[in-house]
Amino acid sequence: CLLHKLQLSVPIVYTVHRLFSVEANWSKGEYKNTRDFKLHYKLNETCEKELLHTAKRIITVSQQTATECYDKYGYAYADKIRVIYNGVKAPTDDLSKEATQRRLIYVGRLVKIKGIFSLLEAMRFITSDIELAIVGDGPMKGQLTREIKRSGLDRRVSLLGSMSHPDVYREIARSYALILPSYHESQGMVINEAHILGKPVIASNNSGIREMVIHGQDGLLFRAGNALHMASTVHQIFNDPDMAYRLGRKGKEKAYREFLWENIAEQTEKVYNEATRA
Repeated sequence: CLLHKLQLSVPIVYTVHRLFSVEANWSKGEYKNTRDFKLHYKLNETCEKELLHTAKRIITVSQQTATECYDKYGYAYADKIRVIYNGVKAPTDDLSKEATQRRLIYVGRLVKIKGIFSLLEAMRFITSDIELAIVGDGPMKGQLTREIKRSGLDRRVSLLGSMSHPDVYREIARSYALILPSYHESQGMVINEAHILGKPVIASNNSGIREMVIHGQDGLLFRAGNALHMASTVHQIFNDPDMAYRLGRKGKEKAYREFLWENIAEQTEKVYNEATRA
């Protein structure tokens, strides 16, 4: 936007991963006082609106995100919006020999919007032979650690912290299934990472997740925030290895067919070429 204002005639392509207003609804508690939150919100919303107005093309990472743009800002930018999903990198190491354990794995930020506390609640209803590995970091780590101990889950739930991308792949490969209990996802990039490794996905039935997981075809969906339904869905996939294998195989086929970064780069290049001609 600054370049545009300086009249340097540089076309802008703006990629929207998530509208700030959506993120803000879930992150209010992370601010020390209301004034800081309001200032941050106003500043980000102003920049967001200016970018949407100024950009020659707008890339959203899901149809869900495009719809949120329409809902908040109207259809004035509809002709500029192109939906291009985030991609995934094929593993370079052979992870097929990694021992699959009876454990779930969660990969993501430790924040409220990700539904991690409803996941902990669900673990109370999940049979004790199933473990949970949590990969990631965030402002709610301390609260999460305390809740794990308070719930008596410290022997079944492991906080592994942040990891390099190869190590994340290795941990997913060692797990039986990936779980994503988010209240909102623009897309859920980790779904592609599980799929590319042939792992079934258990996820919330909402927002951009529905564009990435087809229930009963390459994963299973449950009602967000419903611990009992989440636990039941986990048992369904752990108690049926043939189904788990089929879901994982279908997800892997889709990831290689549609979401490799090489394919995403080609789509993105076309949008940038459009922007230079607009």
